[in-house]
Amino acid sequence: MEGTLTSNTNNPKGLTMDDRAQPDLSRLFAPKSVAIFNVSSDPGKLSRITLRNLKNGGFTGAVFPLNTTLEHAEGFRCVRTLAEVNEPIDVAFMAIPATATISAARECGAAGVKFLVIGSAGFGESGDEGAARQRELAHIAQTSGMRIVGPNCNGIYQTRHPLALGFNTGHSRRMPVGHVALLSHSGALFDTMATILRRHGGGLSFFVSAGNEADLDLLDYLEYAVSDPNTQVVAMLLDALSDGNRFRRLVQRAHALGKSVVVLKIGSSQSGAEAAEAHCSRLASPDAAYRALFAQSGVCTVNSIESLMTAAALLSRFGHVGGGLGALSVSGAGAALLLDSASRNRVPMAVYAPHTQAALDARRMFSRVGNPTDYGAFGAMRSVFSEVPALIAADPGVTVLLSLVHSMNDYQRRPYIEALANAKSAGKPILVLTPGGLEADERAAYEAEGFICLADTDAAMQAVNALTYPGYPGEAQDRAPRQLLNPSAPGAGAGDTSELRAKLCRDRPLSEPESLELLSYFAIPTVKTIRCATRDEAVRALHTLGAPVVLKGVRLGVTHKTEHGLVKIGIHQKAEVDRVVSDFGSVDELIVQPMIEADLEVILGLKRTDDLSLLLIVGLGGIYTEALSEVVVFSVPASIAQIEAELSRSPVGKIMNSARWSRPGDYPALLEVIDGLQNFALWAADDVDAVDINPLRIGSNGLVAVDALVVPRSAHLKASSKD
Repeated sequence: MEGTLTSNTNNPKGLTMDDRAQPDLSRLFAPKSVAIFNVSSDPGKLSRITLRNLKNGGFTGAVFPLNTTLEHAEGFRCVRTLAEVNEPIDVAFMAIPATATISAARECGAAGVKFLVIGSAGFGESGDEGAARQRELAHIAQTSGMRIVGPNCNGIYQTRHPLALGFNTGHSRRMPVGHVALLSHSGALFDTMATILRRHGGGLSFFVSAGNEADLDLLDYLEYAVSDPNTQVVAMLLDALSDGNRFRRLVQRAHALGKSVVVLKIGSSQSGAEAAEAHCSRLASPDAAYRALFAQSGVCTVNSIESLMTAAALLSRFGHVGGGLGALSVSGAGAALLLDSASRNRVPMAVYAPHTQAALDARRMFSRVGNPTDYGAFGAMRSVFSEVPALIAADPGVTVLLSLVHSMNDYQRRPYIEALANAKSAGKPILVLTPGGLEADERAAYEAEGFICLADTDAAMQAVNALTYPGYPGEAQDRAPRQLLNPSAPGAGAGDTSELRAKLCRDRPLSEPESLELLSYFAIPTVKTIRCATRDEAVRALHTLGAPVVLKGVRLGVTHKTEHGLVKIGIHQKAEVDRVVSDFGSVDELIVQPMIEADLEVILGLKRTDDLSLLLIVGLGGIYTEALSEVVVFSVPASIAQIEAELSRSPVGKIMNSARWSRPGDYPALLEVIDGLQNFALWAADDVDAVDINPLRIGSNGLVAVDALVVPRSAHLKASSKD
């Protein structure tokens, strides 16, 4: 019952997505009245624990424990049913057997309860019967107007309007009031997250455990957090998102308000990918898709609970500072470890300004001074010792100062702390990294000066990355996608794409010639293709194009022709055409194309996901496509600047930007083709499920798509309905 994670990518709300307006959640997190179902006389039962937590947490509103036999519980008068309550109920809570939850939820809806928090398990996470119950909860929410948190969650928490409504250990503690909102699919880690946050000086605005999301989901809570004036940092522990585009819009709004969002994404699955029609549907892993979404949204990601809460605490104290890290170590080995961790976690290391470097060089006794800076180079306990941290902190490129220390004797520690204290005049965050931790008195000595002590090296570096993350508005490259350019279909007026739309909205995958033709309207260069009904027409096409040619057989519904022996290359003569056509057997048509030589083959594609909409995929093509699976993934829309930045680090970008690549114009041309495919994605919108351009051949003849597959959304849905 403690928040088992379940994927919400397959119909997350249990039935069709409801299009009600975004709810006002203010009464959920600041209710005037709370009812708790089936409050037991047993102090160890979840309902009794929840009531006790609510009372001890300082809730000042009306409380209505429900019990048919008890008169009082935890000092509150019990009621038998909601019908006995003569005032509106803002929030009801239940942690009762799943089999009893549906009737209780109907009772809440009939009584006009505004919000229902369901801590019970036994729903979408537990098989077909549980999934049916979850769908029924969604239906109750839709028809009654009541909004539901959960099921399979363990509650919510608010600090300013004290509300500890749940049975987690964290609900039994008084949390410091602060500016961090915790949004989590799991509730079991609430106390762990809050403890780390509190340890590093952060305070909580509110917490919610989303559970199975039968109705309200994590994005609803994110929207509330963005609008909440008491929230400045949103820390999200998420399994999956219901709508990638909505997530991007909300994050953009958060950034515009000066708020930070940091995410720990857990859980991924590639199940079913091997059966997909398009290669690209097998290449983009869920993790890669989410990484693309977060990067393009300007969201910093972390990989542990410690990192998530450390980053949230530091962001709430200092805000986003940009810039780079200045690091100190008491040893050369420590400096090397800092540099390794910074590189691993993509932390930008500041390059000292010339005047800073000169001042440090003038004070060193030996060795070279760089960043990270080895304190030993200045000689322990020398008079200049105390000047070094202040010089580094004052550097214009340094926005965060981090000092790695270990346990010291008092006579060593006191001057070291004094030296760090001299750096406070720069007004920048100063962090003390103590791998493995310090004794309590040593830690207290640093904290007495206002320094934050961190014991986990990677968690510290990921938190620094959040403080300096370059993906914020005004600091990152332009995120805006190019404007949509409407193609014109043959015989249609300018901008009239109805004929093209009709080609796309078929209930089968488009054939290769159909796919190539459709994509050609979006500035994607395609191979000359002659469509033939007979072998005689194929022979004439051979003479028209000139040998050698490629001869392909088209069977509608067959998406991978090579695997069915329907592609033959290097055809020179009529006799070869006759033999190959006979080998093909029954086909719907033949196509003949010229042979295109290539120095490099690339795959381009689109893939639709249930939660993140369309993904754009670029990687090595041809025989290397799935052998190496070297692809980069973007969430549509992506700016050309974003695409170029990521692609340049991939094998495709490295090859085409190398000194050995003889045609420098090919790389900009590839970016234009990628932009054309994204333009198609923006035009096609919900009508396309997947696209493969594989391969796009790059050689002396330029860039040419020699094979393509477009899978309409309608075709995918039809195929899925048969499974």
